[in-house]
Amino acid sequence: MLIQGVIFDMDGTLVDSEPLWKEAELEVFHNSGLEISERYLIDARGLPTLDAVKFWLNNLKYEGISPDLLASQINSRAEELILGKGKIMPGAIDALKFLKDKGLPLAVASSSSMHLIKHVVRIHQMDLYFDLLFSGDDEPHGKPHPGIFLSAARKLNIDPRYCVVFEDSVNGIFAAKAAKMKVVALLNDSKKEDTKYEMADLKLESFHNFGNSEYEYLELLMKKG
Repeated sequence: MLIQGVIFDMDGTLVDSEPLWKEAELEVFHNSGLEISERYLIDARGLPTLDAVKFWLNNLKYEGISPDLLASQINSRAEELILGKGKIMPGAIDALKFLKDKGLPLAVASSSSMHLIKHVVRIHQMDLYFDLLFSGDDEPHGKPHPGIFLSAARKLNIDPRYCVVFEDSVNGIFAAKAAKMKVVALLNDSKKEDTKYEMADLKLESFHNFGNSEYEYLELLMKKG
């Protein structure tokens, strides 16, 4: 068995929370008298909230504003929205069961807080499948730095070269590739034409499209090195 373990991003991958993060970001910026464009939201997707806020404030030339305060407000509002309205991605449970039945250790490695990760996993009854829940809060650098995935692999006691990551953001894919892992990109309609996703080893529209043939393809890639 070449594949030794699988790591999942959470927001936008396991749970359809990306629109809810966007809602929280726009709401907090608007309430602070600031405006932010759709493009900047997309460019920062997958980054830890504080890193994203610093990126936005720097590019928009907003000065004298506390990034820590904005990040805290966004996290709090997003958590409310996700726990209240977030839905699990179609086919996610089937994919988790498929991989677990192969005897693989599974992990969540997300830029979200551990508090949110634990609640989302429990609410959507995914806790039976995961051996590890890991938050980027525990890392000195957020995605696209590979640290979060390397730390998760180390905690699972697996070689990063034989690890598969499921991701939906460009920054997350950069991080996984930098960790020397194979990456499955989950793409919605708005991402299908984005050439940045070409770096992924496998692209899927949904977890429903993941099965034996896709698994064997990833193993073949690992054989090739």
